Amino acid sequence: MQSVYSIQDAYVDPVPPTDAWASFLAARFSQRAELYESFPGPEKELVRKELRRVRYLREYFSTHKLSPQDRLPLATWLEKAHSEWRERAISSCKDTLAAIERELPRAETKTRRPLLLRNRTILGQVEQWQSNQYLDLQRAMSPGSYVSGLEAADDSVDDDPRKSDYGYNGWVIVFGEGEGGVTLDHPDCHGKFPHQKIAMQKLLYDKANTPLKRTKDRKHLRYFHLQANNMKWVEDAVSRYYNEEGDPDRHRRLHQRRLYHHSSSKRESNTEKLLKRELWHCQERGGSDTHLPPHSRQIRPRCALVPSPVWEDHNVNGEEDSTNQQSGAFFRSSSSSQDIVLFVGQPPRTSLPVYTNTNHGLRRCPTSTGKSKSGSSA
Repeated sequence: MQSVYSIQDAYVDPVPPTDAWASFLAARFSQRAELYESFPGPEKELVRKELRRVRYLREYFSTHKLSPQDRLPLATWLEKAHSEWRERAISSCKDTLAAIERELPRAETKTRRPLLLRNRTILGQVEQWQSNQYLDLQRAMSPGSYVSGLEAADDSVDDDPRKSDYGYNGWVIVFGEGEGGVTLDHPDCHGKFPHQKIAMQKLLYDKANTPLKRTKDRKHLRYFHLQANNMKWVEDAVSRYYNEEGDPDRHRRLHQRRLYHHSSSKRESNTEKLLKRELWHCQERGGSDTHLPPHSRQIRPRCALVPSPVWEDHNVNGEEDSTNQQSGAFFRSSSSSQDIVLFVGQPPRTSLPVYTNTNHGLRRCPTSTGKSKSGSSA
Protein backbone atom coordinates (compact mmCIF):
# COMPACT_ATOMS: atom_id res chain seq x y z
CA MET A 1 0.00 0.00 0.00
CA GLN A 2 1.19 3.52 -0.78
CA SER A 3 2.36 5.57 2.17
CA VAL A 4 0.17 8.48 1.07
CA TYR A 5 -3.41 8.28 -0.12
CA SER A 6 -2.77 9.61 -3.64
CA ILE A 7 -6.26 9.66 -5.18
CA GLN A 8 -7.06 13.06 -6.68
CA ASP A 9 -10.41 14.62 -7.46
CA ALA A 10 -11.97 13.39 -10.69
CA TYR A 11 -13.31 16.87 -11.40
CA VAL A 12 -11.68 20.21 -10.62
CA ASP A 13 -13.91 22.96 -9.27
CA PRO A 14 -13.80 25.78 -11.86
CA VAL A 15 -14.47 28.31 -9.08
CA PRO A 16 -12.24 27.33 -6.14
CA PRO A 17 -13.37 28.54 -2.70
CA THR A 18 -11.84 31.73 -1.33
CA ASP A 19 -12.76 31.01 2.29
CA ALA A 20 -10.14 29.15 4.34
CA TRP A 21 -12.65 26.80 5.97
CA ALA A 22 -14.35 26.01 2.65
CA SER A 23 -10.94 25.36 1.06
CA PHE A 24 -10.04 23.06 3.94
CA LEU A 25 -13.25 21.05 3.53
CA ALA A 26 -12.87 20.87 -0.25
CA ALA A 27 -9.34 19.49 -0.01
CA ARG A 28 -8.53 15.77 0.09
CA PHE A 29 -7.73 14.44 3.56
CA SER A 30 -4.20 13.69 2.43
CA GLN A 31 -3.73 17.34 1.37
CA ARG A 32 -5.26 19.11 4.36
CA ALA A 33 -2.17 19.18 6.58
CA GLU A 34 -0.09 20.91 3.90
CA LEU A 35 -2.96 23.29 3.09
CA TYR A 36 -3.43 24.17 6.77
CA GLU A 37 0.26 25.03 7.15
CA SER A 38 0.00 27.39 4.16
CA PHE A 39 -2.72 29.49 5.82
CA PRO A 40 -1.80 32.76 7.58
CA GLY A 41 -2.50 33.09 11.31
CA PRO A 42 -6.12 34.39 11.18
CA GLU A 43 -7.16 31.72 8.70
CA LYS A 44 -5.55 29.00 10.82
CA GLU A 45 -7.53 30.28 13.78
CA LEU A 46 -10.73 30.12 11.74
CA VAL A 47 -10.07 26.49 10.80
CA ARG A 48 -9.28 25.62 14.45
CA LYS A 49 -12.52 27.29 15.54
CA GLU A 50 -14.59 25.30 13.04
CA LEU A 51 -12.85 22.03 13.93
CA ARG A 52 -13.64 22.67 17.61
CA ARG A 53 -17.28 23.30 16.64
CA VAL A 54 -17.39 20.01 14.70
CA ARG A 55 -15.91 18.20 17.69
CA TYR A 56 -18.47 19.79 20.04
CA LEU A 57 -21.38 18.76 17.80
CA ARG A 58 -20.04 15.23 17.46
CA GLU A 59 -19.87 14.92 21.22
CA TYR A 60 -23.44 16.21 21.50
CA PHE A 61 -24.83 13.76 18.95
CA SER A 62 -22.88 10.87 20.47
CA THR A 63 -25.52 10.74 23.22
CA HIS A 64 -28.49 12.42 21.48
CA LYS A 65 -31.54 10.31 20.62
CA LEU A 66 -34.24 11.35 18.19
CA SER A 67 -36.88 10.15 20.64
CA PRO A 68 -36.84 8.65 24.16
CA GLN A 69 -38.00 5.34 22.68
CA ASP A 70 -34.84 4.98 20.54
CA ARG A 71 -32.57 2.16 21.62
CA LEU A 72 -29.33 3.89 20.54
CA PRO A 73 -28.18 7.49 20.00
CA LEU A 74 -28.30 8.89 16.47
CA ALA A 75 -24.49 8.92 16.06
CA THR A 76 -24.31 5.25 17.01
CA TRP A 77 -26.76 4.34 14.27
CA LEU A 78 -24.69 6.35 11.80
CA GLU A 79 -21.47 4.61 12.81
CA LYS A 80 -23.20 1.25 12.59
CA ALA A 81 -24.37 2.00 9.02
CA HIS A 82 -20.87 3.21 8.14
CA SER A 83 -19.28 0.02 9.43
CA GLU A 84 -21.72 -2.16 7.50
CA TRP A 85 -21.00 -0.23 4.30
CA ARG A 86 -17.25 -0.66 4.77
CA GLU A 87 -17.67 -4.40 5.32
CA ARG A 88 -19.68 -4.74 2.12
CA ALA A 89 -17.12 -2.67 0.19
CA ILE A 90 -14.25 -4.86 1.43
CA SER A 91 -16.10 -8.12 0.71
CA SER A 92 -16.97 -7.11 -2.87
CA CYS A 93 -13.62 -5.47 -3.59
CA LYS A 94 -11.87 -8.60 -4.91
CA ASP A 95 -14.59 -9.44 -7.45
CA THR A 96 -14.85 -5.82 -8.63
CA LEU A 97 -11.08 -5.62 -9.13
CA ALA A 98 -11.15 -8.82 -11.20
CA ALA A 99 -13.91 -7.35 -13.41
CA ILE A 100 -11.84 -4.20 -13.95
CA GLU A 101 -8.76 -6.24 -14.94
CA ARG A 102 -10.82 -8.13 -17.50
CA GLU A 103 -12.23 -4.93 -19.00
CA LEU A 104 -9.00 -2.93 -19.13
CA PRO A 105 -7.52 -4.60 -22.26
CA ARG A 106 -10.73 -3.85 -24.16
CA ALA A 107 -11.13 -0.25 -22.93
CA GLU A 108 -10.09 1.93 -25.84
CA THR A 109 -11.96 5.22 -25.29
CA LYS A 110 -10.13 8.20 -23.80
CA THR A 111 -12.57 8.44 -20.90
CA ARG A 112 -13.28 4.82 -20.00
CA ARG A 113 -9.71 3.64 -19.55
CA PRO A 114 -8.65 6.48 -17.16
CA LEU A 115 -11.80 5.83 -15.13
CA LEU A 116 -11.01 2.12 -14.84
CA LEU A 117 -7.43 2.87 -13.78
CA ARG A 118 -8.69 5.30 -11.14
CA ASN A 119 -11.20 2.77 -9.80
CA ARG A 120 -8.48 0.10 -9.68
CA THR A 121 -6.26 2.38 -7.59
CA ILE A 122 -9.12 3.15 -5.18
CA LEU A 123 -10.10 -0.50 -4.78
CA GLY A 124 -6.46 -1.44 -4.25
CA GLN A 125 -6.47 0.79 -1.18
CA VAL A 126 -9.91 -0.44 -0.06
CA GLU A 127 -8.35 -3.91 0.22
CA GLN A 128 -6.00 -2.48 2.86
CA TRP A 129 -8.68 -0.84 5.03
CA GLN A 130 -8.32 -3.42 7.78
CA SER A 131 -4.52 -3.35 7.86
CA ASN A 132 -2.51 -1.66 10.62
CA GLN A 133 -0.72 0.43 8.00
CA TYR A 134 -3.98 1.95 6.84
CA LEU A 135 -5.03 2.67 10.42
CA ASP A 136 -1.74 4.52 10.96
CA LEU A 137 -2.39 6.51 7.79
CA GLN A 138 -5.86 7.48 9.04
CA ARG A 139 -4.40 8.74 12.32
CA ALA A 140 -1.74 10.73 10.43
CA MET A 141 -4.42 12.47 8.35
CA SER A 142 -6.60 13.30 11.38
CA PRO A 143 -6.66 17.06 12.15
CA GLY A 144 -5.59 16.35 15.71
CA SER A 145 -2.18 15.23 14.42
CA TYR A 146 -1.28 18.57 12.83
CA VAL A 147 -3.64 21.22 14.30
CA SER A 148 -2.73 22.30 17.80
CA GLY A 149 -5.18 23.83 20.25
CA LEU A 150 -8.21 21.71 19.41
CA GLU A 151 -8.78 20.59 22.99
CA ALA A 152 -9.44 23.96 24.61
CA ALA A 153 -11.88 26.56 23.29
CA ASP A 154 -10.77 30.16 22.87
CA ASP A 155 -13.41 32.51 24.30
CA SER A 156 -12.16 35.40 22.16
CA VAL A 157 -12.74 33.42 18.97
CA ASP A 158 -15.25 30.62 19.56
CA ASP A 159 -19.01 31.06 19.71
CA ASP A 160 -20.87 30.31 22.93
CA PRO A 161 -22.32 26.79 22.49
CA ARG A 162 -24.97 27.50 25.12
CA LYS A 163 -26.75 29.91 22.77
CA SER A 164 -29.15 28.91 20.00
CA ASP A 165 -27.19 30.79 17.32
CA TYR A 166 -24.06 28.71 17.97
CA GLY A 167 -22.13 28.01 14.79
CA TYR A 168 -24.25 30.21 12.52
CA ASN A 169 -22.59 32.72 10.19
CA GLY A 170 -23.88 35.76 8.36
CA TRP A 171 -22.74 36.63 4.85
CA VAL A 172 -21.21 40.03 4.09
CA ILE A 173 -21.14 41.64 0.64
CA VAL A 174 -19.77 45.15 0.07
CA PHE A 175 -19.89 47.32 -3.03
CA GLY A 176 -17.75 50.44 -3.35
CA GLU A 177 -18.59 53.50 -5.41
CA GLY A 178 -16.62 53.20 -8.63
CA GLU A 179 -15.01 49.94 -7.38
CA GLY A 180 -17.65 47.27 -7.68
CA GLY A 181 -17.42 44.40 -5.21
CA VAL A 182 -14.81 44.84 -2.47
CA THR A 183 -13.66 42.80 0.53
CA LEU A 184 -14.62 44.36 3.85
CA ASP A 185 -11.55 45.01 5.98
CA HIS A 186 -12.81 43.96 9.41
CA PRO A 187 -11.10 41.71 12.00
CA ASP A 188 -14.27 39.67 12.63
CA CYS A 189 -14.94 38.96 8.93
CA HIS A 190 -13.21 36.18 7.05
CA GLY A 191 -13.02 35.26 3.40
CA LYS A 192 -13.03 37.51 0.37
CA PHE A 193 -15.72 39.12 -1.76
CA PRO A 194 -18.28 37.76 -2.54
CA HIS A 195 -17.91 34.99 0.06
CA GLN A 196 -17.13 36.90 3.27
CA LYS A 197 -18.69 35.62 6.48
CA ILE A 198 -18.96 36.67 10.11
CA ALA A 199 -20.15 34.72 13.15
CA MET A 200 -23.75 35.58 13.98
CA GLN A 201 -22.90 36.11 17.63
CA LYS A 202 -20.36 38.77 16.65
CA LEU A 203 -22.52 40.36 13.97
CA LEU A 204 -25.60 40.83 16.16
CA TYR A 205 -24.32 40.91 19.72
CA ASP A 206 -20.79 42.33 19.69
CA LYS A 207 -22.18 45.84 19.96
CA ALA A 208 -18.80 47.55 20.11
CA ASN A 209 -17.22 45.95 17.05
CA THR A 210 -20.03 44.77 14.76
CA PRO A 211 -19.66 46.00 11.15
CA LEU A 212 -23.46 46.28 11.04
CA LYS A 213 -23.43 49.65 12.82
CA ARG A 214 -24.60 52.73 10.94
CA THR A 215 -21.76 54.92 9.68
CA LYS A 216 -21.40 58.17 7.74
CA ASP A 217 -19.50 56.51 4.91
CA ARG A 218 -21.66 56.99 1.80
CA LYS A 219 -19.23 55.41 -0.65
CA HIS A 220 -19.95 51.79 0.26
CA LEU A 221 -23.07 49.66 0.23
CA ARG A 222 -22.93 46.87 2.82
CA TYR A 223 -25.25 43.88 2.54
CA PHE A 224 -25.64 41.34 5.36
CA HIS A 225 -27.41 38.03 4.76
CA LEU A 226 -28.91 36.05 7.65
CA GLN A 227 -29.14 32.39 6.74
CA ALA A 228 -32.35 31.45 8.56
CA ASN A 229 -35.93 32.68 8.89
CA ASN A 230 -35.50 34.19 12.34
CA MET A 231 -37.36 37.46 12.98
CA LYS A 232 -35.48 37.91 16.26
CA TRP A 233 -32.24 38.13 14.27
CA VAL A 234 -33.80 40.65 11.89
CA GLU A 235 -35.01 42.82 14.76
CA ASP A 236 -31.65 42.62 16.53
CA ALA A 237 -29.93 43.53 13.25
CA VAL A 238 -31.98 46.73 12.99
CA SER A 239 -31.18 47.54 16.62
CA ARG A 240 -27.45 47.06 15.95
CA TYR A 241 -27.66 49.24 12.85
CA TYR A 242 -29.12 52.11 14.86
CA ASN A 243 -26.94 51.25 17.89
CA GLU A 244 -30.00 51.00 20.11
CA GLU A 245 -31.01 48.87 23.05
CA GLY A 246 -34.43 47.48 23.81
CA ASP A 247 -36.53 44.48 22.95
CA PRO A 248 -38.41 44.94 19.66
CA ASP A 249 -39.43 41.29 19.90
CA ARG A 250 -41.44 42.15 23.04
CA HIS A 251 -43.28 44.89 21.17
CA ARG A 252 -44.06 42.45 18.37
CA ARG A 253 -45.53 39.94 20.81
CA LEU A 254 -47.65 42.65 22.45
CA HIS A 255 -48.84 43.82 19.04
CA GLN A 256 -49.97 40.32 18.17
CA ARG A 257 -51.93 40.13 21.44
CA ARG A 258 -53.40 43.66 20.91
CA LEU A 259 -51.80 44.82 24.19
CA TYR A 260 -49.22 47.31 22.96
CA HIS A 261 -49.95 51.03 23.15
CA HIS A 262 -47.07 53.39 22.63
CA SER A 263 -46.70 55.92 25.42
CA SER A 264 -46.54 59.54 24.30
CA SER A 265 -44.14 60.25 27.16
CA LYS A 266 -41.59 57.77 25.81
CA ARG A 267 -39.60 58.62 22.72
CA GLU A 268 -40.07 55.99 20.02
CA SER A 269 -36.77 54.39 19.05
CA ASN A 270 -35.64 54.21 15.43
CA THR A 271 -35.92 50.43 15.60
CA GLU A 272 -39.53 50.70 16.74
CA LYS A 273 -40.25 53.18 13.94
CA LEU A 274 -39.02 50.78 11.31
CA LEU A 275 -40.73 47.76 12.89
CA LYS A 276 -43.97 49.51 13.84
CA ARG A 277 -47.25 47.81 13.18
CA GLU A 278 -48.41 49.76 10.14
CA LEU A 279 -45.11 49.06 8.32
CA TRP A 280 -44.82 45.40 9.23
CA HIS A 281 -47.67 43.56 10.95
CA CYS A 282 -50.42 45.04 8.78
CA GLN A 283 -48.57 43.70 5.73
CA GLU A 284 -48.83 40.09 6.87
CA ARG A 285 -51.33 37.98 4.99
CA GLY A 286 -52.23 34.64 6.47
CA GLY A 287 -50.54 35.28 9.85
CA SER A 288 -51.60 34.34 13.37
CA ASP A 289 -55.15 35.69 12.94
CA THR A 290 -56.05 33.40 10.04
CA HIS A 291 -54.09 30.28 11.07
CA LEU A 292 -53.21 29.51 7.46
CA PRO A 293 -50.40 27.00 6.84
CA PRO A 294 -46.90 28.51 6.48
CA HIS A 295 -46.65 27.88 2.72
CA SER A 296 -49.69 30.13 2.08
CA ARG A 297 -48.47 33.11 4.13
CA GLN A 298 -47.00 36.14 2.42
CA ILE A 299 -46.28 39.87 2.63
CA ARG A 300 -48.42 42.34 0.74
CA PRO A 301 -46.31 44.51 -1.60
CA ARG A 302 -45.78 48.05 -0.35
CA CYS A 303 -43.20 50.82 -0.30
CA ALA A 304 -43.02 53.44 2.45
CA LEU A 305 -40.59 56.19 3.46
CA VAL A 306 -39.55 56.71 7.07
CA PRO A 307 -37.43 59.74 8.11
CA SER A 308 -33.89 58.72 8.96
CA PRO A 309 -32.60 59.62 12.43
CA VAL A 310 -30.39 62.68 12.58
CA TRP A 311 -26.66 62.41 13.10
CA GLU A 312 -25.01 63.82 16.19
CA ASP A 313 -21.84 65.77 15.37
CA HIS A 314 -18.66 64.69 17.18
CA ASN A 315 -15.09 65.78 16.84
CA VAL A 316 -12.23 63.36 16.18
CA ASN A 317 -12.05 62.48 19.89
CA GLY A 318 -15.69 61.43 20.00
CA GLU A 319 -16.70 64.53 22.00
CA GLU A 320 -19.46 66.95 21.07
CA ASP A 321 -18.17 69.81 18.98
CA SER A 322 -17.81 72.89 21.23
CA THR A 323 -18.68 75.19 18.33
CA ASN A 324 -21.96 73.44 17.82
CA GLN A 325 -22.53 73.34 21.57
CA GLN A 326 -22.13 77.11 21.87
CA SER A 327 -24.53 77.69 19.01
CA GLY A 328 -26.99 75.16 20.38
CA ALA A 329 -26.72 73.00 17.23
CA PHE A 330 -26.01 69.46 18.37
CA PHE A 331 -27.51 67.59 15.43
CA ARG A 332 -27.61 67.85 11.69
CA SER A 333 -29.91 66.12 9.26
CA SER A 334 -30.68 66.07 5.57
CA SER A 335 -34.14 66.27 4.10
CA SER A 336 -33.04 63.76 1.47
CA SER A 337 -32.09 61.13 4.06
CA GLN A 338 -34.97 58.72 4.49
CA ASP A 339 -35.29 55.07 5.39
CA ILE A 340 -37.05 52.99 2.76
CA VAL A 341 -39.29 50.14 3.89
CA LEU A 342 -39.95 47.94 0.89
CA PHE A 343 -42.11 44.80 0.91
CA VAL A 344 -41.92 42.61 -2.19
CA GLY A 345 -44.34 39.73 -1.90
CA GLN A 346 -44.23 36.79 -4.31
CA PRO A 347 -47.36 34.70 -3.62
CA PRO A 348 -48.11 31.93 -3.09
CA ARG A 349 -44.61 31.06 -1.89
CA THR A 350 -43.66 31.99 1.66
CA SER A 351 -42.15 35.47 1.94
CA LEU A 352 -40.33 36.62 5.04
CA PRO A 353 -38.78 40.04 5.66
CA VAL A 354 -35.35 41.10 4.60
CA TYR A 355 -33.44 44.25 5.33
CA THR A 356 -31.00 45.93 3.06
CA ASN A 357 -29.97 49.53 2.72
CA THR A 358 -29.65 52.25 0.15
CA ASN A 359 -27.53 55.36 0.55
CA HIS A 360 -30.56 56.93 2.23
CA GLY A 361 -31.34 54.24 4.77
CA LEU A 362 -32.65 50.75 5.34
CA ARG A 363 -34.65 48.80 2.80
CA ARG A 364 -36.72 45.93 4.07
CA CYS A 365 -38.35 43.34 1.84
CA PRO A 366 -39.31 39.64 1.91
CA THR A 367 -37.69 36.78 0.12
CA SER A 368 -39.39 33.78 -1.38
CA THR A 369 -36.37 31.53 -0.94
CA GLY A 370 -37.04 30.80 2.71
CA LYS A 371 -33.99 32.68 4.01
CA SER A 372 -34.19 35.96 5.86
CA LYS A 373 -31.62 38.58 5.03
CA SER A 374 -30.39 41.68 6.68
CA GLY A 375 -28.34 44.43 5.21
CA SER A 376 -27.14 47.92 5.76
CA SER A 377 -25.04 50.49 4.03
CA ALA A 378 -23.18 53.45 5.32
